[in-house]
Amino acid sequence: FEYLCKAIPRFGGKAIQTEDEIAALAVCIGASFAGRKAMTPTSGPGMALMSELLNLAAMLEVPVVVVDVQRGGPSTGLPTKTEQSDLSFAVFGTPGDAPRIVLAPWDIQDCFYQTIRAFNLAEKYQSPVIVLTDASLAFRVQTVPEPDIDAIQLVERLQPDPATAANGYRRYLLTESGLSPMAIPGTPGFGHIASSLEHIETGTPNYSPEVHQKMSEKRARKIAVVPAQEADTDVLLDDPHARVGIISWGSTRGAILEAREHLLQDGIHTAYLHPKLLWPIQEQLIGDFIRRFDKVLVLEENFSGQFARLIRAQFLYQPVSVCRAGGAPFTPGEIYKCVKEAVKP
Repeated sequence: FEYLCKAIPRFGGKAIQTEDEIAALAVCIGASFAGRKAMTPTSGPGMALMSELLNLAAMLEVPVVVVDVQRGGPSTGLPTKTEQSDLSFAVFGTPGDAPRIVLAPWDIQDCFYQTIRAFNLAEKYQSPVIVLTDASLAFRVQTVPEPDIDAIQLVERLQPDPATAANGYRRYLLTESGLSPMAIPGTPGFGHIASSLEHIETGTPNYSPEVHQKMSEKRARKIAVVPAQEADTDVLLDDPHARVGIISWGSTRGAILEAREHLLQDGIHTAYLHPKLLWPIQEQLIGDFIRRFDKVLVLEENFSGQFARLIRAQFLYQPVSVCRAGGAPFTPGEIYKCVKEAVKP
């Protein structure tokens, strides 16, 4: 944070220290509502405190990014140890139906690009986006190529056409895509109500069952297309001779890559899928992958096998859940042994 305070003003940004996690996300929502791109970092307990404001961002349809550096839990748990145990909370951890997008980078370089992607998705889909890193990534040092800033594409939110002001502004206009133009407060002719209450298209509160149904469909509809329109690329390492499939997410990738090399030396071929867009789940990508194998191992650093559970619920497919919750990353040797055991006749 001290570094950001010095560096981010050079790029037109501001770093603000607040009194707690609740205030941090509230400031970000306010800044985004006013037309600025905003994010806040936290860890698991902070995410829990932010749950009500994540709901608010979903209801207001305001772009905002939250980076959750996962550590061992629950509660204060293992504050300096790594874990991947916040996925279920990131996807489902708020009251009511509050759609959001969840990403997970796989190394330090990817943290840079997935954070940019998070901002682009938040702006495009007017939604909270949660980026799940972990302590292993947070404490790691990695040499990476210098980013080509000119090649990076930035997305801006949909704004209303000034010529339509005389027609009456409907901030939450029901559209086929679920997306509606978002005016910056103070723009002449585009005043509107924005509150945490359910509302009609103008933002005026309304509690009728019909309105709530339609607005719930609107909020879900705009997120439902994300896997098709924003699908991961270059996340599948295939092998036509593979006998077993491996799925993982987050910082486990490096150990799995090394384990696959050792397995190949022993004549064991594997196919490896490492999605970065975790929610909404990529039905086409993951579905096509798991249907190829009798056994698919899902490796993740939590006790309950949270991504394996998402796959089981979505596809009615029972993967082999390989979990570690000791506060330390997987080693290539551990992964090697798990796969060797899985391919036994």
